[in-house]
Amino acid sequence: MKSILVTLLTILFLSCDSETQSVQVSGEFIYYADAAVLQVDESVYGVVLDEKANELIRQASGYKTNPEDFVQVILEVVKRPKPPKEEGWDTLVRIKNILAVSYPKENDRLRLQLTK
Repeated sequence: MKSILVTLLTILFLSCDSETQSVQVSGEFIYYADAAVLQVDESVYGVVLDEKANELIRQASGYKTNPEDFVQVILEVVKRPKPPKEEGWDTLVRIKNILAVSYPKENDRLRLQLTK
């Protein structure tokens, strides 16, 4: 009986996926120099570079006039803290679904400012 309970708890634990709760966000996206960033209101997130991120990078490139331009996006993402010894933003997002990609309004257009 004890082994059955342990087996059931193990199966339950392994079947729980911490990345199941995704949220829809709207913000500005940029990919530049091997890093992707998503800005939502006052929050900035690092984007996990995977197949979905590469798909978004390809789609966003059609909306950029300069490499430093941000692109307006609506995404379904899963947020998670960055691993302790990893560099970068405190919170990472993994893209689950790309809902929309568009040009930002001209007066809202953000541009990465490069410094020397």
